[in-house]
Amino acid sequence: MKTQARAYFELATEIINLLPEQKTDVIRGRAWYRLLHYLLTSLDATSAYICNFNFEDNSAVVVGECILWIDENIREIGSDLGNVYVESQMGAMLDWIAQHIHEPRILHADELEPDDPELTELLELGAKTVVYLPLYHQNQFWGWVEIWEARYKRQFTDEELQISSNYSELLSAII
Repeated sequence: MKTQARAYFELATEIINLLPEQKTDVIRGRAWYRLLHYLLTSLDATSAYICNFNFEDNSAVVVGECILWIDENIREIGSDLGNVYVESQMGAMLDWIAQHIHEPRILHADELEPDDPELTELLELGAKTVVYLPLYHQNQFWGWVEIWEARYKRQFTDEELQISSNYSELLSAII
C-alpha cells in the first residue's frame, strides 16, 4: 500500500476504534464521510457514496457520501443523501447482488448499452467509471460503497481495488 494511503488507512482504523458501540445516525454519517474522504484521497477519485439495499422491494437509499473533486464535475454539487433508487433504475446491479457480491463491480460509462438504466444516471452525473464494493452487517449483505471517477475513464489497479476493499470492511463496521 502506498505510504499516504497507509497513513489514511491508519487514521480510518483509529476512527473506527474510537466510535461508541451504539452509533447514532449523526455519528455514523460523520464517520462514513471521514472514511470516504480518506478513501478518495488515497485513490485520487472524485466522489463516493454508500447505499443501503432493501431486499423487499429491490431498492436502495443513499445513506453516506463524500464529494472530493467538485470542481472537476459540477453536476455532483447536490447531495444524494436520502435518494432512493428503485428496481427499474438498477440495471445489472441486481444480478451483481444476486450472484457476484463478493467481487468488485466496475462500470465504464462508455461500455454500457444505450438502453441500460445505469447509463442514464452515469451520464446525468458525469461519471466515467464507477466501482461498487459490497458492505456487510452481521455477515449479511447490507449494501455497497460506490467510488466514482468523473474526470476520465479509469482502470483501477489491483492495489487500488485492495485499498477500496479494505475500506469497505471499515465502512461496514460503522453500520
